[in-house]
Amino acid sequence: MKFDPVYIIPKRTSRRSYISNALTEKNLLEIQSLLGKYSQGPLGTEVEFQLVSKHAPSNRKLKLGTYGFIQGAGQFIVGQVKPTKDAMLDYGFLLEKIVLELTHLNMATCWLGGTFDRSGFGKAINQKEGWVIPAITPVGYSTKNRSIGDTVIRAGAGSKRRKSWEELFFSGETKKPALADEMGNKSLWLEMLRIGPSASNNQPWRIMVFPDKFQLYLNRKPGYQKMFGVVDIQMIDMGIAMSHLDIMMRSEQLEAKWRFENAPEELHDWEYVISLDLC
Repeated sequence: MKFDPVYIIPKRTSRRSYISNALTEKNLLEIQSLLGKYSQGPLGTEVEFQLVSKHAPSNRKLKLGTYGFIQGAGQFIVGQVKPTKDAMLDYGFLLEKIVLELTHLNMATCWLGGTFDRSGFGKAINQKEGWVIPAITPVGYSTKNRSIGDTVIRAGAGSKRRKSWEELFFSGETKKPALADEMGNKSLWLEMLRIGPSASNNQPWRIMVFPDKFQLYLNRKPGYQKMFGVVDIQMIDMGIAMSHLDIMMRSEQLEAKWRFENAPEELHDWEYVISLDLC
């Protein structure tokens, strides 16, 4: 079956309860092959992804903990990068592409940015000096029904709620909310971005829409970054937004051209991140 982002992106949801030992050798080979496809982001960052098994003999003495947020999962996708702004964007971009391809294979995932033992997973992947693990995801087959804990977490994060168009997308010329019915196929691209995942469901992306480009801004949540040190969780969210736009463009046989602009106009207290050329 062909990868259809308009079907796959809404289908993806975070799953926290897994069927133990459900992945076959074929599944594991599929995942390994998938990880091999994504080693460099659009901004040139080298990213190293590994499939980590909690059951591997070398990992049995490691806790590989997820603080009770994930149950039953035996396999995790773990990546490492040198911590820079570009690296956080590229990491979010690549891991979201992996997550969506796994969704296409009917496997479950769950973005974890602050609820896992970085030290334990670092030992499992022989983490390089000066490199960091920005985020991980379990991978496997989810249980049919969500656990009580999963349901509570989803409710607390507002997983079923999303900000409206009026809060996220704006006309670059008038600075007023962009109107979906005036944007043609680009409205679908933005809708597939709007329903994407983000840390604590904050949806920090803000898009200025011009006839020939999108400008991506970050609306940071005050104090949020203090919890994560050099790992910029909300910049990873911006990488996820980039990934969704890239996927939608590619689905229409268009090439996504990302670039940094010099001194873009400052808007509110938003932080300019990157621009996407549309032609």
